[in-house]
Amino acid sequence: MKNILIAPLIHLNGDHKETLIEAIRAAAVAVRDAQRALLETMPNQRNFYPLPHEAWIMAREQYQSRQERLQGVYNELFAIAEAIQNGTTEARISLSAFGCLDT
Repeated sequence: MKNILIAPLIHLNGDHKETLIEAIRAAAVAVRDAQRALLETMPNQRNFYPLPHEAWIMAREQYQSRQERLQGVYNELFAIAEAIQNGTTEARISLSAFGCLDT
């Protein structure tokens, strides 16, 4: 059940499909911008050499975790937009979602 997201249902009293998809697209662009900005914070070993080697390894793992969480948000946004486009209220996350909302 972790891979299933609930997407909004398009109906007469709700937002238009295009409005929802455009808002999701804008959010996806912001996530991509955050991923690019996060690249600037990638740990470099030269900044850790006075510390034990394990500190640099931990910093790299933590950085990777941050990137993965942002990618997860991006994938969720894509899945929800796809569900709206298809007229379904359940969205499934798949690895094929990479890049589908690229700008």
